[in-house]
Amino acid sequence: MNSRFLISQIIADGWYLVRVRGSHHHFKHPTKPGLVTVPHPKKDLLKKTAISILQQALLQPARCPAFPEDDEYALPDCDFHGR
Repeated sequence: MNSRFLISQIIADGWYLVRVRGSHHHFKHPTKPGLVTVPHPKKDLLKKTAISILQQALLQPARCPAFPEDDEYALPDCDFHGR
């Protein structure tokens, strides 16, 4: 997954950039607790890393009809929905 796509999903949910340290962008949300850190720029984030970042942002990957039902998580090409 591309970090640019992941950041766009986080920003669309209301998170905003608070600081950049090296290659890591840190985001806060006005109502959700915590800080979400995204390595950027990074073209190939591991699927597990992307899912972990989305869980920290209290987002969950949506199911994609293109992938089997037994797949626990959707792949990055899918859209994401807030909990």
